[in-house]
Amino acid sequence: AAEELNSLSGMSISEGMNNMFNLLSAPCASSTPISLSFKGNPPSDIEEGDLSNKDNDVKVYFETNYPEENVSYVCQLNTSGWNSCTGSDADGSYWESGELADGVWALTVRATHDDVQIGSVENTINWTLDSTPPDTAITSGPANPTAETTAIFEFENANSNENATTTFECRLDWNAFNDAPWESCTSPKTYSNMSEGAHNFEVRAIDEAGNIDPSPPWFEWEIDIVPITTIHSGPDNPSTSPDATFVFSSSHDPDARYECKLDHTNWEAGNCLSPKTYTDLSEGVHVFDVRSIETSGEEDVGETETWTWTIDFAPSVTISSGPDNPTNETSATFEFSSD
Repeated sequence: AAEELNSLSGMSISEGMNNMFNLLSAPCASSTPISLSFKGNPPSDIEEGDLSNKDNDVKVYFETNYPEENVSYVCQLNTSGWNSCTGSDADGSYWESGELADGVWALTVRATHDDVQIGSVENTINWTLDSTPPDTAITSGPANPTAETTAIFEFENANSNENATTTFECRLDWNAFNDAPWESCTSPKTYSNMSEGAHNFEVRAIDEAGNIDPSPPWFEWEIDIVPITTIHSGPDNPSTSPDATFVFSSSHDPDARYECKLDHTNWEAGNCLSPKTYTDLSEGVHVFDVRSIETSGEEDVGETETWTWTIDFAPSVTISSGPDNPTNETSATFEFSSD
């Protein structure tokens, strides 16, 4: 009988017992619980806890630890009820939204395995939608027109509750011929050593969700620099000399031309050059005026710089008579006068 058992189906008893033991000790295919996770960005448009500005066609991808062909999905947005998820593509199974309103959103996905012993699992992803763009406001800037070559701008997000998390981009002198790039900036923004002429400034706010102000404010102004003339040297006051020499310059335009006049007469024709010298002047009070005129731009005329001084000659004494020379007189009488 033992021999018959040993030969049964060509398998020994010991072999049969080993095979049975191996079968019982092997893990069952259904012993691994199903798990569900959301894919990051990309391919998903959002991740857990995101602040997003995407308000339409939001895609969320997910997967389980089992082959896709063995799993089915249903989705629920907030408490809207369970519905079939959207579908799948090369990146896997996904849910896609329609148009969404600003606010807090939660998508729950339920994955169910074909094998009822493996069962199903749920997972939820939460995010906040903010699709409202910021409103940028320029709160201060240079006067228009101005002679200042430095411009300082202050600005803010008019949605004041977002200012702490708002960033800004600025650009200077954009026009059809100069596609000035947007550059990161903070308030206040300072521009220095600017050229004379027309300028413009733009700034746009970007909120934490990534919304960009679609209509940033535009500031225009003109720098019109009036030349300032400085007289560096001139005659002493008072002076005993009938001559006077003046040295002067313009602080704005080193190539400026000058106009001069003496004692309230008309401006002298032609270009008055520094140094300017007057000779054989009379005794008394004299006034010298000089002004500079731009040689570029709008040829602005600067304000007049004035030098006032008095010529006071030393008196001239003439002796009209005196004693003979030589003389035997022991007394001497002199007559004299001053002009």
